Amino acid sequence: MEPLVYVGSLLLGIGCLGLSACWLVLELGNIVAKAHGEDYAKFDFMNGFLNWISPDDGDSRSFIIFLFVDLLFIVLTQYLVQCTTSGNNTIGYRFACFTFYAVT
Repeated sequence: MEPLVYVGSLLLGIGCLGLSACWLVLELGNIVAKAHGEDYAKFDFMNGFLNWISPDDGDSRSFIIFLFVDLLFIVLTQYLVQCTTSGNNTIGYRFACFTFYAVT
């Protein structure tokens, strides 16, 4: 195989690890905040970043920033959907569907 395939796989894996870490921090922070009756907003750094970079006072941002925010939101949500679907298929097929072996 080409050496760039290994480098690309490594970079993709590091990126997915970072996205997974972001989602885990966000969800675990939500659970801890609800358990202690605290405000959830201090753990919501991804939504805070998207709100910080997007215009909120009616100003117009450049098209590149607008495109970046939209692509970031699409990548984050599609990654979450893909991980959820893959996990449900793996766990569902492994534990819900029993394998019967013929006795010979």
